[in-house]
Formats: sequence, structure tokens, C-alpha cells
Amino acid sequence: MKKLFKKFAAIGMAAMMIMAMGVTVFAAENNAASYTSAQVYYEGEPAPYGMDTGCFESVGSDDEGNTVITLKSFSYMGISGYIESCVVPDGTDDMVSEDNSTLTIPASAGDSIEVEITFGGTLGTLIDMGLIPMDNPMLCEIVLS
Repeated sequence: MKKLFKKFAAIGMAAMMIMAMGVTVFAAENNAASYTSAQVYYEGEPAPYGMDTGCFESVGSDDEGNTVITLKSFSYMGISGYIESCVVPDGTDDMVSEDNSTLTIPASAGDSIEVEITFGGTLGTLIDMGLIPMDNPMLCEIVLS
């Protein structure tokens, strides 16, 4: 009886391991299809002072294939700021939601898009005063990968 129990336990464990591996594979496939990362480039280099990814909480995609970036407040050595607006230079509508919580880019993983980002908060003020050597709005490129 003890040997029979061990055989059933071994078969049960093997079946459970196979199912666990299968579930993990499908979950990984699903996340890979909907997840991307984004980085801001300014003058061909990652944006300075951690601004390259500092305003992004998370990055994903919507049902239409657009990239949706959840925004957060940027902070660097006491300087705080946020993305106030983001437009394509040809004059399209602002891609930042009205409550400044998300940025929806009509592009998907592997794309890059040239945009004008306007920063608000202390960061925007310091840029406008000339204490941080950049423009506001800042012509840059968002690279999705």
C-alpha cells in the first residue's frame, strides 16, 4: 500500500508540475504581447538627470495597439516636476490625459516618436529660468522597446 501511495503521489506531483509550467508559459506570452518600456532621448542621448524614465510609472498598451504610459512626478535632488503636455511637433492634440495621469502614444513596441514635452512643477520653472540648460517645451524622442 505504501508503494502504491508513493506512485500516485509521484504521478500527481508530475501532473502538477506540468500544469504549473504550462500556466507560466501562457502568462509570460500574454505579458510580452502587452508590455513595453519607454525612454526619453534629448539631443540623441538619454534625457539628463534621470528624466529619461523618471516620469514613467509603468508602460503598457491598450486594445488599439497604442502605448499607454502611466505618469508619475519626477524627482531629482529636490527638484520635482511632471509631464504637463506631450504633442507631436506637427500640431496634433495633447497626448497627456486631462488629469495628467497617463500619456497615450499612437505607437507600439519597437517604434520611436518625436514629441515636444512640456514639464511642469519646479523642474519646468527651473528650465524656464535657464537654470537647467534645456528647452521647455523640450523637443525629444520617446523610444519604445
